[in-house]
Amino acid sequence: MSFLKRLSYYLGGFSVGIVLLLFFLGGKNTRCTYGPDARVINDFSKKKWVFTTPVQDSINRLDFLKGGDIVFSESIVGIDSCNIYRLRLSSLEYDVKNCDSIAYFTKLSPQ
Repeated sequence: MSFLKRLSYYLGGFSVGIVLLLFFLGGKNTRCTYGPDARVINDFSKKKWVFTTPVQDSINRLDFLKGGDIVFSESIVGIDSCNIYRLRLSSLEYDVKNCDSIAYFTKLSPQ
């Protein structure tokens, strides 16, 4: 079998696979959350948010958390009740108390 024939079979199967993948995952809100930061932020986005300081009424959840970074060295994890994570955004820092169904955001004062 010549190289061009093998290449055409490979590209044909690859394109059919891509089309099927787009068909099955097209309408879903799928995210690749491989890193620990991404998993914790994805967990925040699924829960109800409670802010201790007043914020805008209409916060877009994805835009708010976009570019966020979890500082694990300053977080308190592994306790019995709710874990507390330090969330560092572009210009703000929050302590987030991550409970079962609610995430409590406490804004930290700038240092």
